[in-house]
Amino acid sequence: MLHFAKNLSMLKDSSFSPVGNRLQTARKNIRYTQEAFAETLGISVEHYRKLESGVYALQLEKMLLLYKTYKMEVFKSCLAILGHCFNSFQSIYANEF
Repeated sequence: MLHFAKNLSMLKDSSFSPVGNRLQTARKNIRYTQEAFAETLGISVEHYRKLESGVYALQLEKMLLLYKTYKMEVFKSCLAILGHCFNSFQSIYANEF
């Protein structure tokens, strides 16, 4: 289990930053605050900041909520990145489950 947690940490640190960067860029392009996006998602501003910085992953349901609310095309590319993250996760842990 320690091996699993260590690899998950490495995956998280390296894989979610591109999604967070795109999220931040999209938010700034439509001139919304972090507070507004956090409220839309039903999370704290601190949690939202960690999403943008890549510390936390943006859940698919939350990404879709932002897409539906703000009609931002950037989330299509974020979905592609998340698909890549999922495939990476699967390849790392294919033999452990």
